[in-house]
This record gives sequence, structure tokens and C-alpha cells, in this order.
Amino acid sequence: MVAAAPKDERIDRWRNLGLQKWFGEFSERGLRVLGRRYEKLEPASSGTLFVECRLGQEFLDDAPGNDMRISCGHSTWAQGWPGVRKLVLCPKWAMEKGPDANMERVQSIVHEAMHYLGMQDMSVQVTNSSGKTERKKAYRETYAQLLAQERPGAARFNAENLGYFAVSRLP
Repeated sequence: MVAAAPKDERIDRWRNLGLQKWFGEFSERGLRVLGRRYEKLEPASSGTLFVECRLGQEFLDDAPGNDMRISCGHSTWAQGWPGVRKLVLCPKWAMEKGPDANMERVQSIVHEAMHYLGMQDMSVQVTNSSGKTERKKAYRETYAQLLAQERPGAARFNAENLGYFAVSRLP
């Protein structure tokens, strides 16, 4: 267990596991927070997670727990909800192309499953091409890593960072 090791060893393990990339510099509090996140995974992983493919539909009329329509528009990959053992894959999820497309698909499933545990979609401050500062959701690797550098505490609650860390551990 990392938390029981001497501090120098905990710092080394933090770096060797790639935690710095997704969750910022080592801190005792950060280690405790991540430990609590992953402690939730074991009991949450028992049972069934339903995955619904709505790959040919633009709108989801039956979002769990509400009557609103969830758009599967041009930028939405998937939807997941806190406390609901269901996630929905949208057309964008299947249409992604490129060398990392399959890894991104797996990461998006982990990301949406993290919403079941209450993880959120955090935002990061970026400067756009016209030099104007704006807030963007910390989606994709670049923004997730930026969130880890600028707001490591937020990165530990961000579904995207947790998803990328999980797939980075795959062989």
C-alpha cells in the first residue's frame, strides 16, 4: 500500500505510476483523496453497468432520473449520471478516427463510469487563438494535463483525468 510507505517512497511511487501527469505534484492530501476514489471502485464494480448504444440517434429522450432530452449532437461522445448504473454511447463515440481512437473509446467509457461515482467534468482556464482567456471543460489529454498542473485538487475529481490515468495503466 502506497500510503503506508515512507514519504520518499510514496513520492517515487506517485511519479513512477504516472500520477503526477494526471493529478499534479505529490501531496499527502492528494494521495488520500485518490485512495478514497479508488476505494469506491471495488464495491461499485460489483453488479452490472448497462451500456446502451444510441449510435444512430441524435437525442436521448429517456435520460435516467429526469424528463429532459440529452443531446447526442456533434460533440457529445457519451452520457453518464451520478448513481445510475447506465451509460449511453452516442454516434461521435463510434465515428472517432485516428491512431488513438480505440484508446479514446475505452477512456470515454471509464470517464462516464466515473460519473456513476459522482466524479465531475471540471474546467480549466485557457487562452484562445485571439489571446482571450476562457474556461473550457478539461476534456482530452491536453486539457486534463493542464488541469493537473494548474488545479491538482480539481483534477482528482475530474472524470477525464481519472479515465486517462486508468487507460494509461493498460498494457
